[in-house]
Amino acid sequence: TSNLTLEVAGDSDLGALEEEIERSNAEVGFFGKVSFRGLLSVRAFLGSTSVISLGSGAAVNETFLRKLGCDIISTDIAPESGDVQELDALSAVAAYPTRTSLYFSWPPFGDPMAVDALRRHKELTGSLPQKVVYIGEGMGGCTADDAFHNALDREYDLVQEIECLRFHDVRDSVYLYERKVS
Repeated sequence: TSNLTLEVAGDSDLGALEEEIERSNAEVGFFGKVSFRGLLSVRAFLGSTSVISLGSGAAVNETFLRKLGCDIISTDIAPESGDVQELDALSAVAAYPTRTSLYFSWPPFGDPMAVDALRRHKELTGSLPQKVVYIGEGMGGCTADDAFHNALDREYDLVQEIECLRFHDVRDSVYLYERKVS
């Protein structure tokens, strides 16, 4: 186990969580399945930053990140669980302007939701989010829109890419971005 795991939970708790994550990933029904080690990498990347997840759906990964000690609030326009607040992306950013990082899991294809959320955060706080976690396919894939991918390329450094547990012909990964220093 890594040092992060020892800080977050006892070994037995962490082992049980790893088993729970692997069981969840074995179930069919959602994209963006992230392995236990992948979630540990996301948790380490986010550190002590405060995070808001936009378009969380059932918030499967977000729930596991919370169990790993991540300060993350889940929101969605049509929540699939009680742990997700019913807010569209722009309303969520406005409701939580002090959150310094944004988390997107499979933002809708061709929809400006993700890039609009980045812009709204900048309008409200004077700067883009410090960190962005994006789960989806890269430029040219079936998630988000070109404006979002262009904004990530222009304004952020890609720190790490973690492959998701994939369905056939799906190329999704977890992309960890940190805002470029001006």
